[in-house]
Amino acid sequence: MLDLGIVIANWHTKDLLRRCLQTILASTGQFTFKVVLVDNASTDGSADQALYQACQMAQVGDIVIACGKGHEQSMCFGTTEYPWDDRDSLRAAIKGTPLKTLPTAQ
Repeated sequence: MLDLGIVIANWHTKDLLRRCLQTILASTGQFTFKVVLVDNASTDGSADQALYQACQMAQVGDIVIACGKGHEQSMCFGTTEYPWDDRDSLRAAIKGTPLKTLPTAQ
C-alpha cells in the first residue's frame, strides 16, 4: 500500500525543484511514495532536471514516464531554436548525465 502521493506543479523553478526532489529522495525508506511532476513548459532546464532526477530516484519496478513535446525536437528561446528531444534527455538521464543542449543547461 502507498503511504503518500506527491504531486509537484513546476514552472521555471529548476533549483527549487532539484532541492525538493533531493529532500524526497532523502526520505526513502521511511515511507512508500510516488511522485508526479507536471512541468508547464519551463525554459530554464527544469524538464531536463526532472527527467534526470526521476531516473536517479527510480527503483526496480518503477516506471518513469515523460509526456513531453511529442514529435518536436527543439525548444525555442526568443527567436532561436535549440535542439532538445525528450528521448535524448531520457537516454542521458539513464546514463546519469543531464542533457546539455539548452542555453540554460549547467
